Amino acid sequence: MEKQSQAWRAQVRQQNDQFRTSGMGRGSLMVTAGIHERGDAFVQSVLAMVRSFSAFDSSNDPYHEHDFGAITLGGERIFFKIDLYDPVLVKIALNGSFC
Repeated sequence: MEKQSQAWRAQVRQQNDQFRTSGMGRGSLMVTAGIHERGDAFVQSVLAMVRSFSAFDSSNDPYHEHDFGAITLGGERIFFKIDLYDPVLVKIALNGSFC
C-alpha cells in the first residue's frame, strides 16, 4: 500500500469517526449473520459499543484511520471494520482522490 499523507489520513479518520459514531455520511452498515442471530437487543448493544469505541492505539490502528476495533460483549470478542469506498460504492479508495 502506498503511503498516504497525514492530511489524507486525518480526513479519512474524520469520515470514519463520523460514520461510526453517528451513522452520518455515505456508508452502509453490515451485520454478520452470527451477530444478527443473537437478537435485536444484542445487535443494539454491539452497535452502541461500536459507536462509543475510542480505544484506538498502535495495535489496532497503525495508520491512524480509526477503521478497525474490537469490543467484548457477553464474553465474546467482536471485531468491526470500516472501509472507505469511492462515492458510487464500487471500489475501495486507495488514493483518496474523492475525499
